[in-house]
Amino acid sequence: VFVNVLDGFDFASAAELKPDASFELSADKTNYAIFGTPAYVKFQAVSSITLFFPENHEDGDETVVDKLAVSGWPVEFKSGEDGQTAAQKASLQRSMGGGMR
Repeated sequence: VFVNVLDGFDFASAAELKPDASFELSADKTNYAIFGTPAYVKFQAVSSITLFFPENHEDGDETVVDKLAVSGWPVEFKSGEDGQTAAQKASLQRSMGGGMR
């Protein structure tokens, strides 16, 4: 799981960057993964999430996600004199090599 990644994020980027959170999926199609509460500090100003699956089970050609449920509480607040939201600032920080890692 990558938080607030910018346009141009691709497979090479995903392989090089450290994810903000990760979890294992079962190969058994009747099971599912429950991604619990991640580190709070990494998920305070989320405007987008990107999921990266580094490989498929059983040498399959594709990864299929049947259902994805995300819960949380949106918080949109102004941060500072420039009027940018916290999510906008986090995205800008990440693009400049900083951010919430």
